[in-house]
Amino acid sequence: MKDKKPILNISDIYPYSWKIDDYIVQNIRGIIEGELRYSDPKDEVYCESARDSLEEIIKSLTLLKQEVDAHTNPNLN
Repeated sequence: MKDKKPILNISDIYPYSWKIDDYIVQNIRGIIEGELRYSDPKDEVYCESARDSLEEIIKSLTLLKQEVDAHTNPNLN
Protein backbone atom coordinates (compact mmCIF):
# COMPACT_ATOMS: atom_id res chain seq x y z
CA MET A 1 0.00 0.00 0.00
CA LYS A 2 2.86 2.39 0.73
CA ASP A 3 4.07 2.25 -2.86
CA LYS A 4 0.73 3.39 -4.27
CA LYS A 5 0.09 7.01 -5.14
CA PRO A 6 -2.39 8.56 -2.69
CA ILE A 7 -5.92 9.08 -3.95
CA LEU A 8 -6.53 12.79 -4.22
CA ASN A 9 -10.09 12.99 -5.47
CA ILE A 10 -13.03 10.73 -4.71
CA SER A 11 -14.50 11.46 -8.14
CA ASP A 12 -11.60 9.56 -9.71
CA ILE A 13 -12.64 6.32 -7.98
CA TYR A 14 -16.44 6.55 -7.90
CA PRO A 15 -18.35 4.13 -8.18
CA TYR A 16 -15.79 1.46 -7.16
CA SER A 17 -16.87 0.78 -3.56
CA TRP A 18 -13.68 -0.98 -2.45
CA LYS A 19 -11.65 1.98 -3.66
CA ILE A 20 -13.98 4.34 -1.81
CA ASP A 21 -13.46 2.29 1.36
CA ASP A 22 -9.71 2.57 0.86
CA TYR A 23 -10.06 6.33 0.28
CA ILE A 24 -12.05 6.68 3.51
CA VAL A 25 -9.57 4.66 5.57
CA GLN A 26 -6.58 6.59 4.18
CA ASN A 27 -8.24 9.90 4.96
CA ILE A 28 -9.30 8.88 8.47
CA ARG A 29 -5.71 7.83 9.23
CA GLY A 30 -4.35 11.08 7.86
CA ILE A 31 -6.83 13.20 9.80
CA ILE A 32 -6.28 11.43 13.11
CA GLU A 33 -2.50 11.12 12.86
CA GLY A 34 -2.08 14.71 11.69
CA GLU A 35 -4.24 16.22 14.39
CA LEU A 36 -2.79 14.11 17.19
CA ARG A 37 0.67 15.46 16.40
CA TYR A 38 -0.52 18.95 17.29
CA SER A 39 -1.71 17.87 20.74
CA ASP A 40 1.14 15.50 21.66
CA PRO A 41 3.59 17.31 23.98
CA LYS A 42 6.29 14.82 22.93
CA ASP A 43 6.04 15.86 19.27
CA GLU A 44 8.05 18.78 17.88
CA VAL A 45 4.95 20.31 16.23
CA TYR A 46 2.97 20.38 19.51
CA CYS A 47 0.97 23.60 19.60
CA GLU A 48 -2.60 22.98 20.80
CA SER A 49 -4.64 21.25 23.47
CA ALA A 50 -6.09 17.79 23.03
CA ARG A 51 -9.55 19.34 23.26
CA ASP A 52 -8.78 21.60 20.28
CA SER A 53 -7.44 18.63 18.33
CA LEU A 54 -10.58 16.67 19.13
CA GLU A 55 -12.73 19.48 17.72
CA GLU A 56 -10.64 19.59 14.54
CA ILE A 57 -10.83 15.80 14.15
CA ILE A 58 -14.62 15.88 14.48
CA LYS A 59 -14.92 18.72 11.93
CA SER A 60 -12.62 16.99 9.46
CA LEU A 61 -14.35 13.63 9.80
CA THR A 62 -17.73 15.31 9.32
CA LEU A 63 -16.48 16.96 6.11
CA LEU A 64 -15.12 13.61 4.91
CA LYS A 65 -18.48 11.96 5.55
CA GLN A 66 -20.29 14.72 3.66
CA GLU A 67 -17.89 14.33 0.73
CA VAL A 68 -18.38 10.56 0.60
CA ASP A 69 -22.16 10.91 0.96
CA ALA A 70 -22.27 13.43 -1.88
CA HIS A 71 -20.55 10.98 -4.22
CA THR A 72 -22.20 7.77 -3.12
CA ASN A 73 -25.73 9.13 -2.56
CA PRO A 74 -26.21 12.00 -5.03
CA ASN A 75 -29.90 12.24 -4.11
CA LEU A 76 -28.97 13.55 -0.65
CA ASN A 77 -27.87 16.90 -2.10
